[in-house]
Amino acid sequence: MRLRGLMVVAAAVMLGLTACQGDPPETTRVAEPAPTTTLPPVDASYWSTVPQTDEQRAEVSARARLIDVCALVPRAELVTLGEVRNVDNDETDSCRVELGPSDSVEKLSWASMVVFGDAAPPGASVRQLGDVALSVLPEDPGTSTTERTCNATAKFRSGAAIYFKATTSPTTDACARLETMAPGAVRRWLTAPPHGTSPDTRRSVLNGADPCAVRARLDGTGPFGVPVLTSCGFTYRGDDVVVSFENRERPTLSKTTAQMPDGRTAHIVDGTSYTVVVGPEFAGETSYFGASAPAVNVFADTPEAAEDVMRHVLTLFPAT
Repeated sequence: MRLRGLMVVAAAVMLGLTACQGDPPETTRVAEPAPTTTLPPVDASYWSTVPQTDEQRAEVSARARLIDVCALVPRAELVTLGEVRNVDNDETDSCRVELGPSDSVEKLSWASMVVFGDAAPPGASVRQLGDVALSVLPEDPGTSTTERTCNATAKFRSGAAIYFKATTSPTTDACARLETMAPGAVRRWLTAPPHGTSPDTRRSVLNGADPCAVRARLDGTGPFGVPVLTSCGFTYRGDDVVVSFENRERPTLSKTTAQMPDGRTAHIVDGTSYTVVVGPEFAGETSYFGASAPAVNVFADTPEAAEDVMRHVLTLFPAT
């Protein structure tokens, strides 16, 4: 079956849902350079300008990748919502917060996005924050008796967006919580806080990295799907390929491995899914699977395409 028909499966793998037992850690590490994209500063009006070309949409994505997502809702604001138990910059484009005591269901998360289109989710209520459209989508109240959830998206006219999710106790209005958070996050987005602004932000080689950048190093690529901040689909010599960047716990990596030319280890699933860790583990983590590390993934129709694209992706993150 071709990759085009397996995008949901690929997305699950990108989220680290393929769980195998652990492998010995690689000894090769990479340096931690500045973000792979540097752009001249722009004023706040940039985010109100609708892009007209693919090149302009790509620039919006590049600028969104350079924003420190955890800085959009700082701890000084989080503490007004309750006791902050944990702040986790789980991916380069998302931040997750647990509130209250250890048995509390109270959680918040938000993520940077690009959404090049104007349609609001069906059933959402929309209100304007200046020229930013905030779409709020509450959960069906009959789905749970132990918690309430709400999702919202603040979309800039440029196509950049911030996705929010709140989970609260039954006595707290989850949507009201998001509507309280969103205006401040939008204001901070307009200042484009760089990675490292928040003390909770993890620094790695994935900060600012463009998963579509590898196309410039390959001959014969074509469009496939809509690029997002942390993944890029394209055709390569007749095969469908998806490149994605994420943080992965080592115990979730496949035990089937192969050595890449630069000495790093690729973890392989079904011959067509390659994952390589490209940076040191993040310190101080206590998740169920243990510490995570920055990783690049390549999914393809054939093993030959997956290996070839991964070889080129790794040249973007030179081993030291």
